[in-house]
Amino acid sequence: MRAAAVDTGAIEGLYDVDRGFTFSVATQATAWQAAVLEKGENVRELIEAQLSAYELALDVATRSMPVTEAWIRRLHEELCRPQQNVRVLTPQGWQLQTLLKGEYKHQSNHVLQHDNTWFAYAPVADTPVEMHRLVEELSGSVFLAEHPVVQAAYAHHAFSRIHPFQDGNGRVARALASVFLYQAASVPLVVFSDDTPEYLRSLRAADAGDRQTFIDFILDRVNDAVQIVTGQLSAALKERVAMLGNLLSTPSGLAHVEIDLVAARLIQAVYEAADDEVKSLQLPPGVTLYTQPNDPTALPNQPAAPDGFRRILRQSNVGVYLGGNVQGAGQASVAVVIRAFVRADARPTGLFRLLADGAQPLVVNLADVNPSMRSAFQMVLRSWIRRVLDHLIGEMTSQAQKGLRDVGYLGRTEE
Repeated sequence: MRAAAVDTGAIEGLYDVDRGFTFSVATQATAWQAAVLEKGENVRELIEAQLSAYELALDVATRSMPVTEAWIRRLHEELCRPQQNVRVLTPQGWQLQTLLKGEYKHQSNHVLQHDNTWFAYAPVADTPVEMHRLVEELSGSVFLAEHPVVQAAYAHHAFSRIHPFQDGNGRVARALASVFLYQAASVPLVVFSDDTPEYLRSLRAADAGDRQTFIDFILDRVNDAVQIVTGQLSAALKERVAMLGNLLSTPSGLAHVEIDLVAARLIQAVYEAADDEVKSLQLPPGVTLYTQPNDPTALPNQPAAPDGFRRILRQSNVGVYLGGNVQGAGQASVAVVIRAFVRADARPTGLFRLLADGAQPLVVNLADVNPSMRSAFQMVLRSWIRRVLDHLIGEMTSQAQKGLRDVGYLGRTEE
């Protein structure tokens, strides 16, 4: 209803809107009045008057009241309530005249077209008779047997051909057509301002006898309105969004995917710290140590996650590979993988756990690494990595010792 009320005035050039503004007003539950006020006080008054008119149309539809001339005059009065003047072409030229609200026209309101020809509406003297005939038709059995879209299209077009009021006829026609759509589909006729060229072409086609084009236009607008209601304003949709939000939220205050991003930053910090520690060591000739961040497919023998924990999901680096080699007679090759896991219940205390052979697990709280890494934790991490490297070098030493003994070096030295 708010979308229809906003754009019905824009179609007539009373103000400018775009679909972004219209949808903002249509879908905001409480703040739409403030959005309207940004357009100016006069625009706010026009839109609120138009909204009241659509509420009149809804009232007639839901109460199954007949459309009467008195009601149409009241509809016009409400739609045009804030509008004081109308620009009229007279023999003396263009003039501003006081707008007569709720009264049939006192002067002809034929339209001068772009080709300098006149499009004629009902003469002043015939207007009351034509309006009486129209409202009789709208409650007749032939009309009521028609499809609601045909009813809306006929009511709109027939009213427009009469053009009974000095100004505001288009706004009244759209609100009048909405009565029959409210009854059938619970939506008004919503014609967006950027639909205006197609809207006017279909009306001109109906004027020329091609009524199906206008009927099709109305049908398309009804389908659009139904989709807006069911797709954008559905309470069920809002509930589903809330349920999805609850599903994705965690006790840590972060979504699961955000936790995995923090875990990935932790792994990167482990890699950088390990690399620094390796580079700081003065290694003997023939001994090399290296560090490598790894894709999960490259990590050998993926172990199961500890009880109550899960792996990091959808991240490329979920571990750090530490390797060491000894060349020569005491040949040795050892590798240790540091892996990170996340608490399955996502509680911030002990949220992450780092595991590596030869070292006790390192428990990491969310506050240690998010939003930034605490200095104290950096020192703890360095100390833990040294223990991992100590285990790695110890394994390399054992392998080298065995290799040297196997080839007799240690035996000859001992002899």
